[in-house]
Amino acid sequence: MTTILGQTETELGTVKFVMNNGKFEIRTPKLTFTVYEDDIKEQDGKHFFTIPGSMVSCFDRTNIIEIPADVLKRWAESREDAEKMKVSLSKVETSHGKVYISIGEEDQIILKWSDKTIETKNIYSVEGKRVVCVPELGILELPPVVEYEIKRIKHEREENAKGLVYAGKSLLTGRDFFKFNYELSRDTFNRVKDLMVYFEPGEEGTLSGWLTTQPEKIEERLRIRNNLVSDRKEEIEKQKGQAAKDNKRIIEKLMKA
Repeated sequence: MTTILGQTETELGTVKFVMNNGKFEIRTPKLTFTVYEDDIKEQDGKHFFTIPGSMVSCFDRTNIIEIPADVLKRWAESREDAEKMKVSLSKVETSHGKVYISIGEEDQIILKWSDKTIETKNIYSVEGKRVVCVPELGILELPPVVEYEIKRIKHEREENAKGLVYAGKSLLTGRDFFKFNYELSRDTFNRVKDLMVYFEPGEEGTLSGWLTTQPEKIEERLRIRNNLVSDRKEEIEKQKGQAAKDNKRIIEKLMKA
């Protein structure tokens, strides 16, 4: 994106100061220079850019371009804006100035402006637009990218959470069983059906549906890379311990019946 920060008349003709995709450029009628802070020298409160000697024509009457103060100010604001946008999804121009919008770890919308920050999870539809309502800002229309990003984050989290989870311990054999925490397609199920066993729901115990005692083999066969059983050993050991206690109580109850 290109934004003109200003222009000035010089002996070279009209010189324009431009932000071009995050870079500061000085454009003369003949040449364009990408300029960095170190390229700018200050003298008597004014700021100058010197055109490299190898690029100066013998017909040019000067090789020095003064950069107006208001241009430098807009350049600084542009850099500050770019830094804020690195951690923001979008920005909205309001009567309170620029409001920067990002998404928090709990999918909340984070609004930052000036030195203020406010969070909300409530999105409303008003006159066909998606908005948030903030007392300090009023009704603020959300750029489409914000809600899209929330949905993308949720979908990615759900996808990463898919896998085999602990299902319980057999009352009869004491073996530990695992189950998928999402519905498999028919083709995927057929690839691992030989490693699974079906339990009819019983009056006691927690095992039901298609389960397996070989979660690692299934993960290897399906090339599952996220939410692996081996990465959740501590969590699963606690679940196994609790299942053993639960089964003990069930057995004790059955023996007294």
